[in-house]
Amino acid sequence: MLYLSPPLLVTLLLAEVYAALFHLLRGQRATELLRLSGGSVAGFLLGEGIARLLALGSPMLGDVHLLQGSLGAWIGLLVAHWWNAWKK
Repeated sequence: MLYLSPPLLVTLLLAEVYAALFHLLRGQRATELLRLSGGSVAGFLLGEGIARLLALGSPMLGDVHLLQGSLGAWIGLLVAHWWNAWKK
């Protein structure tokens, strides 16, 4: 059985919610959601990693840095959206 740690599960859920919200507001095609999802997860993990490296004392949900992870996810979403527009 696959075991996902609670912080990883929170990270994936938040990143997917951000991707779905962004797609609802700006998306056009269903295939775009796949790239948005990848960008959101990658950005959230990058933001989380930077927050852990710098040992920032920011708002956290368990072991997840919400502020930096969310900021990273939204930057990842913007990059993925730009990538989709550039590929057209």
